[in-house]
Amino acid sequence: MHSKFIVEFAKIMNPEWSIILETSLNVPLKQLEMVAPLIREFIVDVKDMDEQTYKAYTIQSNVVVMSNLKWLVENGYTEKTLVRLPLIPYYNTEIAQDESKQRVEDMGFHRFDKFRYSVKHVCSEQDNIEICFKLSKWLN
Repeated sequence: MHSKFIVEFAKIMNPEWSIILETSLNVPLKQLEMVAPLIREFIVDVKDMDEQTYKAYTIQSNVVVMSNLKWLVENGYTEKTLVRLPLIPYYNTEIAQDESKQRVEDMGFHRFDKFRYSVKHVCSEQDNIEICFKLSKWLN
């Protein structure tokens, strides 16, 4: 997230405009705090709320994402937040997608966009799944 740019841009943008921020929220809280008052709507792609799945797909932990989601709730931004819950082929399932939705809903969010990521198919059911993960990550 380019927080400093967003803050500076908000100062000079047309006052009739508004800012919609699409983010994974995997950023330091300080960056979120800087821009939150300027944002009309947050679109947050949480990937998957399961730590292992998130890490397999992004190579990062989702601890910061969880903390920032909690901050949005505590500071009254749930109405302004659309949580995107992707079905990511080779990484999660529809059941996992529903479980992620429930976890975020339990936090206090109620606006969701469940959808399917489009990925290049490089593997068949018989292929080594670990190799497929690596190939799909590399191609996307």
